[in-house]
Amino acid sequence: MIKTFTKECAIFMAIYTFWSVMNVISNELHYKFCQPKQILYWLLIPFMNETAHCRVLVWIQYNSRMTTRHLGLSCITWIIHIMTGYMKLIQTNTETKYKEM
Repeated sequence: MIKTFTKECAIFMAIYTFWSVMNVISNELHYKFCQPKQILYWLLIPFMNETAHCRVLVWIQYNSRMTTRHLGLSCITWIIHIMTGYMKLIQTNTETKYKEM
């Protein structure tokens, strides 16, 4: 049971770390490639924001923010999953004890 708990915790942290890193990388790339650096480039913002690489970076930013925002809900769901596993184990053990009596 401990191996399962550790494995699920590692998977959960890997997913969270992945989306956190993606958020940081996409923010840096968006600033570097999609934000105007000179006053004259401000006129090109509508065209620059619709380019494929900028749209992909905005998509990654949005999804990474939504994933990290819902981390609390994911934690609650994960804890409920773990607790139901323990409850099934406890129920199985008690049923076995009653059958032996």
